[in-house]
Amino acid sequence: SIFILPIALFPLQVNADTEDRIVYTKCDINQYEDQLAPDWYLVEEGQVPEKCIIEEVPEQKIYLATNDTQYANQWALKNTGQTILGQSGTVGLDIGFEVAYPNIRNIPKGNTKIALIDTGVTIIPETSGQILPGYNVINDTNNATDDNGHGTFISSVIVSTVNNNQGIAGVNDRASILPIKILGADGSGLLSDLIKGIQYAIDQNVSIINLSLASTSYTSALNTIIEQAYQRGIIIIAASGNAGLTITTPTVSPLNNDGNRNWVIGVGSTDNRGTRMSYSNEGLGVDVLAPGENIIGYNHQNVLQYRSGTS
Repeated sequence: SIFILPIALFPLQVNADTEDRIVYTKCDINQYEDQLAPDWYLVEEGQVPEKCIIEEVPEQKIYLATNDTQYANQWALKNTGQTILGQSGTVGLDIGFEVAYPNIRNIPKGNTKIALIDTGVTIIPETSGQILPGYNVINDTNNATDDNGHGTFISSVIVSTVNNNQGIAGVNDRASILPIKILGADGSGLLSDLIKGIQYAIDQNVSIINLSLASTSYTSALNTIIEQAYQRGIIIIAASGNAGLTITTPTVSPLNNDGNRNWVIGVGSTDNRGTRMSYSNEGLGVDVLAPGENIIGYNHQNVLQYRSGTS
C-alpha cells in the first residue's frame, strides 16, 4: 500500500514515494490512516471512507540554478528585476536559462560545434576545454588568438563553464567554439576573408556559424557562400548591426544575404526591460530580438566587463 504523510495546512502535498515517481494528492483532509482500495482512504477509524484522487508523475532531480559568482549579474539568463549599471529590469524577461539548462546539462561536451567568425579567441579559465584549434584567415595560420577582445567576450557568453563556483555561466557550456579570425585588432576586416572564413567553417562541419559583425553596406557577393552553408544544414546567425537603421531593402551584410529564404537568422538587441535599443537595426532581415544591453563577459585579458550591441 502507499503511505501518504499527513497534510497539515495545505490541500496540495507532494511526497517522493519511490526513486522514479512522485505520488501526490489534491485532497483537503487532515490525515490518512489506511488505504482500503485504489483512491479510497480511511480518514479516521470508524468514519466513512472518503474518496481521494491520487496522481503520479515521474520523479526528477532538481538543482540550484548555478553557483557561478557573477550569475546574479547575468540578467539575460535570469531576470529578477535586478539593477544592472543603474537600470532595474523586468522580472522574467530573459532567455529561460533555468528551464532550458537542465535539459542539456548531461549532454557530452563538444557535440555542438559553433564557428565563431570574429577577432579570434583567447582561451581563458572559464572556457578552457571548450575552444577548438582555430584558423587565422588574415595571415593563413592556425594562430587564432584574439588581439581585440570581442571574440573572446562572445565565446565566454556562449560556453563559460556552469556551476564551477566562479565567474559567469555560459548559455551552453556543452558546445565547443571553433575560432575563425577574420577581424584584426581594430575590429575590422575584409569581405574576401569573411567568405574564406565561412568556407572554412563549412569544411569543418560546424553546426552553427556565428557572425557577430556587420558591414557598412550590402554586397551580394556573400549570397553564394551563405546559401552553401545553409544547404549543408548549418544554422547561420548574424548581428542586425548597430547603426540604428530601419531596413527596407537589402542594406547590411551579412544580415541581408539570406536570399529572401531565411538563410540567415538576424538578431537585434534589447535591454533588461525588453526595449529594443535605439542603435539596433530593425526591419528587413531582423528575425528576433535578444538580450544585448549590459551583458557581462570576459575579454581577451580575462577581465570581466559589460558590453552592449547586437553581437
